[in-house]
Amino acid sequence: MAITHTAAQRNAQALAILAAIDVDGAAGNMVLQTAGGAIDVATCVLSFPAGVVTAEDLVFSAIAQDPSALAGTITEFKVETNLGVEVFRGSVTTVAGGGDIEFINPVIALGEPVDMDTFTYTASL
Repeated sequence: MAITHTAAQRNAQALAILAAIDVDGAAGNMVLQTAGGAIDVATCVLSFPAGVVTAEDLVFSAIAQDPSALAGTITEFKVETNLGVEVFRGSVTTVAGGGDIEFINPVIALGEPVDMDTFTYTASL
């Protein structure tokens, strides 16, 4: 049997993630990167507070567009505080590729704007 968490524990986990992102009193960032974090292709500024927790999910509020990204193929991302302290990271794939974030086209050209419509962090079972 796998370890599972109660709804209350999952909600507490999501609240802790939100608090970690907002810890320094300013908007954090979502940094979209190439493999191994070699290149930070785009940095999208999060709202402050970053979002709201509901039913064990951290639903992010508006995420600002990076108007002029670097060139690269985005394969991963990290969410960090305003001071650059990493809170969590995940994978990026094309749509239906199974990534934590799915882009229609994760290949970004130099100077291309990059934005995200929505993002939800779901606390682990």
